[in-house]
Amino acid sequence: MHRYLIPALFTIIALGGCMDDRTAQTQTPATPGSFQMGGGLSPFYAEELHDNRMYVFGTKSVWEKFQTTKDMDPLNSRRLIGKGPNKMTLIVETTKDEPGKDKRILKTVAERYKLTL
Repeated sequence: MHRYLIPALFTIIALGGCMDDRTAQTQTPATPGSFQMGGGLSPFYAEELHDNRMYVFGTKSVWEKFQTTKDMDPLNSRRLIGKGPNKMTLIVETTKDEPGKDKRILKTVAERYKLTL
């Protein structure tokens, strides 16, 4: 009986480390601030707070440019007044050539902050 106990415990411990912890992350909304994830093989996402507005990016180059200028091109952004966390203005990077990216960015914001956009 004991010879089966050790492999069984090892399996339980190994599977416990592989459990999906996204449910724990989605329990409480995120706190607005400087945040970045993705890049490489996964889609890029970043957000920055500036002048009580939350700027959201889907392209690393646009985000890096914003880091230095603190300005976003009005032709390539969408302003959602009062739609962000804590009713702040949300400014989202847009690209007319990539509407899927725009939807992905809005979906990520909505999931992180429990918003309806």
